[in-house]
Amino acid sequence: MATWQAIVNGTTYSLSDSNPFKLLSISGIGNAPVRRLEERGPFQDGATDIGYRLDARLMNLLIQITGASLSATDTHRDTL
Repeated sequence: MATWQAIVNGTTYSLSDSNPFKLLSISGIGNAPVRRLEERGPFQDGATDIGYRLDARLMNLLIQITGASLSATDTHRDTL
């Protein structure tokens, strides 16, 4: 089983032990989307490949936060 961590301002928080954070689901952690760059001329059949760009990844995290009270849970949420 993978262990997940969040690093916030140099402090590492475990997202795998339910104390107080538990990662329930994650998506978007695969390879970054690639966008091909091409150009075309007026008398050209097809296009010329001139390179590529890596687009930004969009990650979705579903994190459960537990606390002894509502105010403690709100403080943990503010930490992230």
